Amino acid sequence: MLTVLFVLKKNVFYLDLAIVLALLKKEGCKVEILFEEVENENLIKKIKSHNPSLIGSYTEVFDLLNNNLAQTLYLLENIKKELPGTTVFLAGIHSTIYPDIINQYRFLDILFVGDMETSIVEVAGSVRQKPYSGVQGIVCRNGDEICHNPPSVPTDLSKLPFPDFAPFLRYPGAFRYGHQIPWARGCPIHCSLCFNPQIAEIAGTDFAYSPRYFPVI
Repeated sequence: MLTVLFVLKKNVFYLDLAIVLALLKKEGCKVEILFEEVENENLIKKIKSHNPSLIGSYTEVFDLLNNNLAQTLYLLENIKKELPGTTVFLAGIHSTIYPDIINQYRFLDILFVGDMETSIVEVAGSVRQKPYSGVQGIVCRNGDEICHNPPSVPTDLSKLPFPDFAPFLRYPGAFRYGHQIPWARGCPIHCSLCFNPQIAEIAGTDFAYSPRYFPVI
């Protein structure tokens, strides 16, 4: 069974990530989350014990307001040094609005751009074969070449599984900062100070301006 491992700096609940965990499990993958603040010096040992085929991290909108990206990249770089044969990815807001980051950091193998639900399932299904030329919504490394694949199709939110809360609840503190329950993706307003216009431009689609609503609020 293929193992997908997410590594986060802190045990903070992300709804979109919880949905991805549930989706990967539904597709037959073994999925785990490790938190650096919990594992501390045992993190690398714990990672190796899972023997992951895919390992990466996820950043959210509020991570734009702090230096979490730098800390996350440092963490992923150390992981790649310890497991050089493992595919390392970054997903979330930073990889979406700044996909060219893969040119600066050679330890990154894949960036997920935009909605990642379909893309990560397809990557998980292709990880043993490679390359990922047929997977939409990713920027990936193929040797010395950087491939910018076509944008992914916006996710039909009505078909997503119920979020998997369990990995976040194994340790205290997941909701220490409160939590968001987003009721839609995208926004019809074109504020120049927001990231939505940039997402629309990078993803090559106007989905950011056409809100898609979750079926249950």
